[in-house]
Amino acid sequence: MNMENTAALTGSQIAKSGFDAEEMMTKQESVKVSLEVYFEKPIKTITKMDCRPHPKKSDIKIEFDDGTSCSAQVKNTTTSVSSSATASGCVSSKMIGRGFSIDRRDVDKICAESSELTETLMAVCLGDKTKERKTVVKSVGEQVLFQNILGIEESTKPDYFIKTESDRVTSEIKRMDICPRDIFIEKMVDTLYETAVSKKTCVHLSPNIYLQRKGGTKCEKRPNQIQTKMRITPDVDSVFTNIYQQ
Repeated sequence: MNMENTAALTGSQIAKSGFDAEEMMTKQESVKVSLEVYFEKPIKTITKMDCRPHPKKSDIKIEFDDGTSCSAQVKNTTTSVSSSATASGCVSSKMIGRGFSIDRRDVDKICAESSELTETLMAVCLGDKTKERKTVVKSVGEQVLFQNILGIEESTKPDYFIKTESDRVTSEIKRMDICPRDIFIEKMVDTLYETAVSKKTCVHLSPNIYLQRKGGTKCEKRPNQIQTKMRITPDVDSVFTNIYQQ
């Protein structure tokens, strides 16, 4: 696998690569053409959506010539792999690793209805010795999943989930995979544990979703917020359809 510059990216670099990928989706012609083939109709515009105020969950809006539209949440990884390696299938599209940060909020707002989850997060993630690990059932995990992946505003819930791989230097999108929301969420719900699993300083709701302290440098704002991380494991990756690859 002909790889270069594979040093791990910092959190801010990962975030920037995601913003750059969203921007490229609005201007890269090959992306537009591939989406037109997938949706089987011409696209008028692809625009970035304003995610403010937090926590709106759609990143781009696709408007079609026929007057209809849809939205999508985009998750990006960067690569400096040669185009020949990508085309030959030597590059995995599985986004595993530590995963994507998809949400962050105060500990008591992760699932306000579950005092068990709040206390567990305080004990495990924030190291509060006055708190204990509680049993957190699957239904709570499902609430967290829906809130933190889809958001609460119907108008800004993503209709599709898109995975992209972009060039670390040029930001050009090299690969794109897509999955309708219902199929993606059904798969994510299927993978939830019956009860959450605490490991070290993280609370795992499934092999794909876990919660941890945001942390950061001394200048970091709200380091004790809890962030939700999403990992795309092979079984979840399998529900995506590859629609573009260089």
